[in-house]
Amino acid sequence: MAPIAVLVLRHAHIWNWPISRAFGTRTLLVFTACAVVGFQPSPVAASAFLNFDPPGAVAGTAVRVQSVGAGAFEAVRNRELRLFLAPIGSSPSTVDDLGLQPIATLTVDDAGNARGTFETPDLLPGMYDAWAYCPPCATFSAGRSLLPVGQFEVREGLANWGFVSGVVFMVVVAVAAITAVLRTRRNGTAC
Repeated sequence: MAPIAVLVLRHAHIWNWPISRAFGTRTLLVFTACAVVGFQPSPVAASAFLNFDPPGAVAGTAVRVQSVGAGAFEAVRNRELRLFLAPIGSSPSTVDDLGLQPIATLTVDDAGNARGTFETPDLLPGMYDAWAYCPPCATFSAGRSLLPVGQFEVREGLANWGFVSGVVFMVVVAVAAITAVLRTRRNGTAC
């Protein structure tokens, strides 16, 4: 496109224009070529990202997820979007791809903010890419309706340490109580 602009400008006799004398012909040609190239339409890719709270968890842990920035999903207000996890580095093209694990349904409000919750699935520990299924987004995302929206880490370990530590504490207290009762009976002293 730029060579065409140069040919047009050469034959338009810009050499005598006051602006070309002030800034120089080369500067004017470069500026015009850059302007012509800069105004060419290009495909627009949507970019919306999600914040996971916590950013990683063990299986069974509740996770809150919301869009980053105000109105990140403004183009799809008042809709529900399905959220998936896939092994990091994979490039699924449809929701039927075998590597996708459905995890949540996001709700997009009037302001274009997405929110949802999910329970961390029982997957192999490691990093996963999060993908949102958004058919209306295809017009803004070079024809893709399955969009990468962040990363989430599935961690190794027990799901709920609070519950486990509570059970362990209760077992220790029960053992201590039983031991105390047995000692008092053996010694013949009553409480």
